Amino acid sequence: MRGLLLFAHGSRNPAWAREFETLRDEIKRLAPERVVELCYLELCTPDFAAGVQALVAKGAGEIEVVPIFFAPGKHTVEDLPALIAAAQAQHPELRFACRATLLEDAPMRAAIAKAALSR
Repeated sequence: MRGLLLFAHGSRNPAWAREFETLRDEIKRLAPERVVELCYLELCTPDFAAGVQALVAKGAGEIEVVPIFFAPGKHTVEDLPALIAAAQAQHPELRFACRATLLEDAPMRAAIAKAALSR
């Protein structure tokens, strides 16, 4: 089974996470057969390791990481690969894949551009 792990930055403001939780819930609604978890780099819980563990507990043998970051930067270029490597060491039976950031995805970039112009 392939799990989907949404990976966001985190914030000290608890209200900040609501939009990410809404995104997670919308994915679950659209694909109820998928196991989906949301995790954060810092300042919020669960962290990456706990997100991976939750997917493993639900039977995921593959984990696709979706970084909810606009563009590549330190967190997606350095921190995220290190987190994936640590999780892989903890769970050698898992297969990990990682998607690009939002603006690296042409359809997402086009959707954001259209949204910006629709205001």
